[in-house]
Amino acid sequence: SCCSVMQGQTAADIRTLSPEEAKDILEEALAALTQEAHLEQLKAATLECNAIEDPLAQHVAKMGKVLPMVRSMLLVALARHGITEEALMPIVLQLRTHAEGNAEMVQKVTRLMGFLEGQFA
Repeated sequence: SCCSVMQGQTAADIRTLSPEEAKDILEEALAALTQEAHLEQLKAATLECNAIEDPLAQHVAKMGKVLPMVRSMLLVALARHGITEEALMPIVLQLRTHAEGNAEMVQKVTRLMGFLEGQFA
């Protein structure tokens, strides 16, 4: 048809991960985010945002500066899985579902979610 050109992914286009694929993606995501160089960049950006006194402005600054850094690090790390910007958060939500009942995976997903919320401890 004339309109078959991909216009970005919709929720229906986001594939369902197998348990093995979910584990691999989770491992690769955390490996990327916990690289020393990436942690340094994220911590520096967070410190810059934390210098803002107003809590709301600080939160907005983190969402505008730190979250995009985390997302781009994840997209580069997960590119081989075909994960796009549109699919990133739905995939992360699938990781949470896959982690249910697996304490080790729950811990890793919690850490990944922390990164997405600007917490790197």
